[in-house]
Amino acid sequence: MRFKVYYQKNNKQQTIILDKDQIDNFQFDIIKVEPIRDKLDILKLDYRKVDTLFMFKQLNSMLKANLNFNEAIKLLNSSEENRTIKKILNTIDNTLKSNDNIEKSLKPYKNYIANNSILFLKLGFENGNLKDAIDSIVTIQTQEQIIREKFRKTLSYPILLIATLFISFFIIFIYVVPNFEHIFLTLGENLPYSTKILLILKDIILNYYYLLFIFLLLLIFTTLALYKKHKIIFDKILLQNIPLLSYIIKSYLMFKLFLSLYIIVNSKYQFQIAIENSKNSIDNLYLKNIIQKIILDIKNGTSIAKAFSNSGFFDQLTIKLLYTAQNTNNYRDILNDIKEYHNTEFNEKIEKLSKLIEPLVISIIALIVLWLILAIMVPVWQMGSMI
Repeated sequence: MRFKVYYQKNNKQQTIILDKDQIDNFQFDIIKVEPIRDKLDILKLDYRKVDTLFMFKQLNSMLKANLNFNEAIKLLNSSEENRTIKKILNTIDNTLKSNDNIEKSLKPYKNYIANNSILFLKLGFENGNLKDAIDSIVTIQTQEQIIREKFRKTLSYPILLIATLFISFFIIFIYVVPNFEHIFLTLGENLPYSTKILLILKDIILNYYYLLFIFLLLLIFTTLALYKKHKIIFDKILLQNIPLLSYIIKSYLMFKLFLSLYIIVNSKYQFQIAIENSKNSIDNLYLKNIIQKIILDIKNGTSIAKAFSNSGFFDQLTIKLLYTAQNTNNYRDILNDIKEYHNTEFNEKIEKLSKLIEPLVISIIALIVLWLILAIMVPVWQMGSMI
């Protein structure tokens, strides 16, 4: 999608047509952004994706152009066509005017706005600095978007390979195996084990496919039900018991936690307030309980670094850096160092996963293909020898 951007240059308002990515790097002060829709866009109505990050980016650009918050909301609302985005903007504006609880007001839109975005809006409402709050939202949401994109790129190719393999299986069972089955039956008990397994699988899949489908659905629903009931156990397993993947998830959550802490501390809040608010940005219940225990220890007089160390969850380098921050009273720079350390750890581990998972999946597929070739062709070769 392209946008018409109104901006200020040499004390004059000018316009330019830009793509979405170009707006983020635009150097001049943006006054207003209007989407340019082609004829097909009118058919999409409200089925368009609700992009709240882009909404906050536009709002951030307007605030940096020295518009006040109410003016920025009004301009953004006038150019927005997505009804959900308009409702979110109106809710934020009305909550600010009435001085209501922003968390309660935005609760109906929790599927569109991340918890940490609501957290920073709340802090902005409390300290009257909405400009920094919106900038913080854009920063943390952009970083999370980059991380999700890295996950997607790492897993998309292996998932595509596995999906292709399953489709190939069904084609082979439906069209290929039946054409060779009379040859297999001629050999009787002399069939190789690979072919016997192939025929058993073919009978199971073709004759009981509906039972397999029902079993798969039951498995999914049962897993989801157990996850909701025992979320803390599943979250603990995700963080501690899955080789490599647990390290990646832990690095991601550590980066997210310390990024939030850094931004809040950088906004002149005390560390205790920062960690109490940052807890709400973490979705993992097991880690959230650990942070809650740290908060209680700090309230009971334990030093910050000691409270983190007593949890037994954080690595030694993080603990040492927190002791340094405590002794120098320089939490802002140290939290930035910890954030960058965990970001580097995440990038290294996701790259390691990428290097490991693709060859592993390809090797498994190669073995399955070899088994299929042997299962189908060995009986044919045996028949040729008999003739």
